[in-house]
Amino acid sequence: MKGVTDILKSIKNENNIRFISAFLIGVLFTILFYSYLYNNKMKIDLSVNENLENNKVIAKVNNFKIYFSDISSTLSQGKKKLEDLTKDEVINIIKKTAIQKELLNKALKYNSYKEYSSFLQSFAINEVKENYIKKISAKSISENKIKEKYEEIISQVKGKKEYSVSHILAENKKDIQIAKNKLNSQSFSNVAKKLSIDKQTAERGGEIGYLVEGSLIKKFEEEMLQLKKNSISKPFKTNIGWHIIKLNDIRDVVVPEYNDIKSNIKKILIQQERQNILSDIENNLKINIY
Repeated sequence: MKGVTDILKSIKNENNIRFISAFLIGVLFTILFYSYLYNNKMKIDLSVNENLENNKVIAKVNNFKIYFSDISSTLSQGKKKLEDLTKDEVINIIKKTAIQKELLNKALKYNSYKEYSSFLQSFAINEVKENYIKKISAKSISENKIKEKYEEIISQVKGKKEYSVSHILAENKKDIQIAKNKLNSQSFSNVAKKLSIDKQTAERGGEIGYLVEGSLIKKFEEEMLQLKKNSISKPFKTNIGWHIIKLNDIRDVVVPEYNDIKSNIKKILIQQERQNILSDIENNLKINIY
C-alpha cells in the first residue's frame, strides 16, 4: 500500500501536470486571440485605407467631383498608378470620365437605373445613356434629313467605279515575300487562307469585297488602279502592314434605293449626333485638378 507521503506526492504531481496543461492552453488561447485581433485589425485598416483612397477627390468638373474610384477601373486596365501618369494623361482620363458622368446626368432627366439590382445597374446605366442619345437624335433626325444624307451619299459615288479586291496581309516584308513565292505554285485563295494575318478575309480566300474608288488608303488605291482584272500586284506597304492584292472585278457603282439603306443612314446620323452631344459636353467642361 502507498503511504500518506506517496499519495500526497502523487496528488501534487497530478496537480502540477493539470496546472502546466492549463497554463499552456491559456498561453495558446492568448496567442490565438491576439493573432485574431491583429489580423482583423489589419483587414479593417486595409479596408479603411482603400475606402479613403477611393473617396479621394482628384478633380472638380463643373458642378460635380471626380473621385479616385471613378478612374480606378481605367487605371487598372492600363496597369498604371496615378502618380506614374503625366499631367496630360491625367487630364485626358478625367475628361473622359467627366464626359460620361455629365452624359449620365443629362440622361437621368429622362430615365432612371435605380430600380435595377446593383449587379445590373452598370448595364442599365449604359442603356439609360443610349436611350438619351436616341431620344435627342429622334428630335433632330427627320425624314428630310435622312433623305438629304442619302442624296449626299449618292452624289459622292455616282459615276464612279467599284472594285472587287482580295488581299494577303502580312506583318513584315519577309513574310509577304514568302506569300509571293507561294503564289508561283498555289492559288491566291489558298495562300491567303494559310498566310494572311487578316483572319476575317482569310477565311474567304482574302476577298474584301467591292470597294468604291476614292474611299481607300492612298497607297492601296494607287496599286489597285494599276491592275487589270484577275491580275496580282507586287508586294507593297501601307500603315497597316504589307499587302499583295488581286483585282477580281470592276463595275459601275450600284446605287441602292432609298428604302434599302434608309435604316443604315439613320444609324450613321445617330452616330454623328452622338459625337455632337459628346463634343458639346467636352467643350463646356471646366476642370480643376486637386
